[in-house]
Order: sequence, then structure tokens, then C-alpha cells
Amino acid sequence: MKKGVVVELQDDFVILLTPDGQFLRTKVGTANYELGEEIPFLTTMDDREEAITRSGRRESFFNFQKMKLGVISALAIILIFFTVAPVFKEDRVYAYMTVDINPSFEIAVDEHLKAISLKPINKDGEKIVDEISNWKKKPVKDVIHIIISKSKEKGYVYSGKEIFLTTVYKEEDKEKKSELEKGVKQIQSSFEKSNVVVNIAETDVNTREKALEQGISTGKYLKIQSANKQKEEIKKAKEDHKEIKREVENKAEVEIKVPEKNIEQQNNNEVKDSLQKETKTKLQEVQKSLKENNRNEEREEQRQQELKKQRQKELEEQNKLREKQLKEQNKKKEEEEKERENKRKKLEKQKEKESKEKEKQREKFEKQQEKHREKQEKEREKQEKERYKQKDHDDDDDDDD
Repeated sequence: MKKGVVVELQDDFVILLTPDGQFLRTKVGTANYELGEEIPFLTTMDDREEAITRSGRRESFFNFQKMKLGVISALAIILIFFTVAPVFKEDRVYAYMTVDINPSFEIAVDEHLKAISLKPINKDGEKIVDEISNWKKKPVKDVIHIIISKSKEKGYVYSGKEIFLTTVYKEEDKEKKSELEKGVKQIQSSFEKSNVVVNIAETDVNTREKALEQGISTGKYLKIQSANKQKEEIKKAKEDHKEIKREVENKAEVEIKVPEKNIEQQNNNEVKDSLQKETKTKLQEVQKSLKENNRNEEREEQRQQELKKQRQKELEEQNKLREKQLKEQNKKKEEEEKERENKRKKLEKQKEKESKEKEKQREKFEKQQEKHREKQEKEREKQEKERYKQKDHDDDDDDDD
């Protein structure tokens, strides 16, 4: 009796798949079977059943294969959906943050305020990113802190340095926005002790796209726009000053050219005084505005020079520290080399001493062996003499007899 797996059910018979790969048909009788159930069956069949089995075998096989393929495909689709769908959801960008030091970076943030991508925007940024690992899925505030700290190690961040953090929100969520702003302020306050200024800004997606078109960070784009705006304001103030001056001068000329016969001398003096006063006031306002702009420019230039000196001083101190560390390392290496040399010499002496000791032991052993051999030789000679002596004695006894 053989066994087979039920692959097709009919009213009065079933199709079975045997272990050797055959499809056979057998009667079911009163038993109830299920698809996939392994059942025993008799191998004997009449010719008619055998013929029917052979003719229907291919059709049943392909029906079974189609059914199996359909089930597998459905399971695969379901598995892919439940595996990939959460990934797409998790990797959805909620906001972008740019960090401008001089290395510049852009961090994509998910809805959990964790970093899902970190892109350098310039070559200095590439060097820093190459040395940062295990940043993915970490809170964005921690990643920013790591970037600033690593940049500080490389000399990009120093006392008086300005850092620009810019946030671009793709979606509006007050709770998440408040949480992200709180984290950024924590970063801002943590670096105040080191006299590092962290400026914070916020802008829209369109501004980010314009910055990407120019190949720069969003923060740097905002700084350039702000500088251009300030230049335009200064230029406009100068032009307004010139225009006001021209208008006042023209107005004064017109008033002065009025015939004296049409106005009284007193009124003419009052007009002149009024014009001069008005002109003086406007000129003072414009000059004040220009002086303020000039002072701002001078202060900014002075601040940049101070920062440059401070950075130069810090670089010199870092170089001195590196030289000191290098000297200490070289000194340590020399000491280690001396120690290794002393150990080597000591080991050689120890080996030499052990070798001499072994040599002495070997010589002593050889002498003992030599003495032992000599002793054995004397013993043999003594025994030999005794044997000869005994033999002579025995021969004498024989002669007496």
C-alpha cells in the first residue's frame, strides 16, 4: 500500500500526488478527505481508471500549480506591502535643517524629529561627514551637536564664531515645531559658554529650492539676500540724500529768483530761513542714516578683524598644543624603544646565562658518563681477571687429580 497527497477532490474519486511525482486517481468510498491530506491507497487499478488518470493528470497538475502560484503571489504582495509601507512612512521628510559653519550641511528630519539623511554642501562638509558615524535615526538636535563639536575639533568653530541654523518646514505641526525649536534653543544656549554665537532662522520651501539651484545652503542663501538688501538700502539712502539736496537747492533758487517787488523783504528772509532749516534737518537725517550705516560697516569690519585675530591666536595655540603632543609622543616612543632594547638585552643575557648553565650541566653530565664508563671498564677488567684466575685455579685442580 502506497501513500499520496490529495491535490484534487471529486464526488467519487480523488487525485493523489505520490512521493515519486506521479498523479494517480483512486476511489474515495465513504471517507471524507481534505486538500493537502496524505492518505494511503491501493496500487491496483483497472485499465479504465489508469487511462483516465493519465489523461487527467496534466490538467489536474496545471490547475494545482495555478492555484499554488496565485496563493504565493497574494502572500508576496501582502508581505511587500506590510514590509515596505512602514519604511516609506518613516522616511517621509517633515523638515530640512541647514547648519552653516563654513562646512555646510543639510539634515532631513522625519516626523519623529530624527535625522534620516545628512548631506554635505561643500568640500569641508564632506570631510566632517566622513568622520561622523551612527547619526541615522538619532534626534536631530544630537546630530547638530555632533556636527558642531566635530567642526570645533577641526578648528572650524572657535570663540566668537557665528553658526547659522535654518529650518524649512514641509508640513505645519505646531506641537512638533515647538519641540524642534526647543531643541535648537538648547543647542544655542549650550554653546554660549564657549562664546560661540548660534543664529536661528526659518524660511519656506521655495527659498530652499532657490538655494539648491545656486548650489548653496538655505542659510547661506538667506545671508546673501540679507546682505544684498542692506546694500540696496544704503544705496537708496544715498540716492535719497542727493535727491533731497537737489530739491532743496532748486526750491531755494526758485524762491530767491522771485521778484522783490512781488514780496516783502521780511517774507523773503522768512522763506530763506525756513528753506535753510528744512534743508538742514533733512540733510542731518540723511547724514545720520549714512553715518549709522558706516558705523555698522566699521563695527562689522572691526568684529571680523577681531574674529580673525582670535582665530589666528587659537590656531597658534592649537599648533603649539599639537607640537607639544607630538614631542610627548616622540618622547614616549623613545622611552618605549629604550625599554624594549633593555628588555631585549636582558633577555639575551638571560638566554646566554641559561646557555652557559646548560653547557656546564652537559659537561658535568659527560664527565659523569665518562667516569661511569671508566668504572664499568675497570669492573669488566676485574671480572675478566677473576675469571682467568678462577680458570687457572680450576686447571691446577684438574692436574692434581
